[in-house]
Amino acid sequence: MRLGQVILTLFLAGTIIGSPARAADYQRNEILNWGEGAADTLDPHTTRSTTDVTAKINLYDTLYRYDGLDLVPSIATGHTVSDDGLTWTFNLRKGVKFHSGSELTAEDVVYSFRRLIGMKQAPAAPFWPILKSENISALDQSTVRMVLDRPYAPFLAAIPLVGIVDKKLVESHVSGNDWAATWVAGNDAGSGPYRAEPDGFRPSQISKLTWFPDYFLPFPAHPIKQVNITTIKEATTLALALLKGEVDATDTRIGAESIARIRKGENVKVSADESMRTFVLTMNNARPPFDNIHFRKAISYAFDYDGFINKLREGTVVRNPGPIPQNLWGNPKDLVPYKYDLTKAKEELELARKDGVDFSRPLTVYGFTNTRDTYLSMQLLQSNLRPLGLKVEIKDTFFPNLASMAANQSTAPDMWFHWVSAFFIDPSNWIGEMYDSQFHGTWKGSAFYKNEKVDALLRQAIVLNDKEKRRALYEEASRLIVADAPALWIYNAIEYRGLNKRVDGYKFSPVGSGADFRLMSLSQ
Repeated sequence: MRLGQVILTLFLAGTIIGSPARAADYQRNEILNWGEGAADTLDPHTTRSTTDVTAKINLYDTLYRYDGLDLVPSIATGHTVSDDGLTWTFNLRKGVKFHSGSELTAEDVVYSFRRLIGMKQAPAAPFWPILKSENISALDQSTVRMVLDRPYAPFLAAIPLVGIVDKKLVESHVSGNDWAATWVAGNDAGSGPYRAEPDGFRPSQISKLTWFPDYFLPFPAHPIKQVNITTIKEATTLALALLKGEVDATDTRIGAESIARIRKGENVKVSADESMRTFVLTMNNARPPFDNIHFRKAISYAFDYDGFINKLREGTVVRNPGPIPQNLWGNPKDLVPYKYDLTKAKEELELARKDGVDFSRPLTVYGFTNTRDTYLSMQLLQSNLRPLGLKVEIKDTFFPNLASMAANQSTAPDMWFHWVSAFFIDPSNWIGEMYDSQFHGTWKGSAFYKNEKVDALLRQAIVLNDKEKRRALYEEASRLIVADAPALWIYNAIEYRGLNKRVDGYKFSPVGSGADFRLMSLSQ
């Protein structure tokens, strides 16, 4: 039996976390076994991965939330904006309860935004340049005012990044100036439709959620009362677990072989949805030889995009030509992507050599441990670069480690394959936070790319409220960035999730990838 199957079997038997008696409180048609993978952290203000987002959207509420591509009120009942676009006033829903039993008030919202900004982790990036903690205030128990330093067009789109935490509970676990980061990483301080069991979370391994019947939004007639989230890293093992009925859902990155196998299975189905999750090879532009444009272009021409997409991925993803998802506004329709062309790659290497670039040392590329796409991509890159006389060392580690490494110019890899997901739906989530130099020091800004004209375009785009003017600026910035080749943009994901047919109400959204358990029920 494989390690993933052992973990899953023990988990479902109730011998790893929680008590068997408690699990027995619920019937099988009230327990969902979710195979996407457990979060790295429960802290809504440090989310960096799709599994972290799964935890956040179920444990925590936000002022507004995403329903598909639409923003809808959640804790807020509505908002107003001043004519100059600077003062935002949010009216809050009354009677919302935290899992602790405390009532959610404006003070909790103010504290949550201040905590997010003060911790300076990835979800804070949209707010750093435009919102100071002292400019967030409670006008009364149900009204919050935020005054921006300057207009910021994606502000409302980014609001769902900020999970609202129970101020009193979090503050009781603060040590020094740590914002209770250690405690919140493994404990629940939310008001969402589900709560985390205190003994039911192990980072990146397993977590158990139970429903919160006092939640303010409705559940289906027969709500899911317990969710067991288990990490099974091998795609074939995960597909087998679904087919055997051990899990009710796979993750959304299963490969073509697993998709075909599930489609042939009984009592299972496959959901296929084009997302906005882009797959990227980021190069460290601040480190030789990647600080030379011709060397970066050589790498860009040396990757076999079509071979990867059509052969290794069997056409289950779509080519993405630049830094913005090809199905989102702001991506130029006439943008010409790099293609696999070893002749051009050799020409660019010769130009780099004339610039005095030394590329004799082995290059290092990182991927994620036990993640099929990054493993295949690293092997393909290594093979493609060999005819150019370039040596590539393949390494891997887990995403949290890579994200931490990538945020520092000196520790960031030469190259690393990774995904950029829809944390909020605006071009700024991708092109802005990845290629505006003010975001150096975050994992998204790990190319350490700097082009003053691009900076100016991106910073102009985020202060305009006119979508068409913003579109033109993002399109111009995209063309400049692609010409500078700071990264390789490979594909936009079609997210395939295997599901047991007993799962009803599954609804895909680019934010959260459809893991909103409140909407689901299980066939009786």
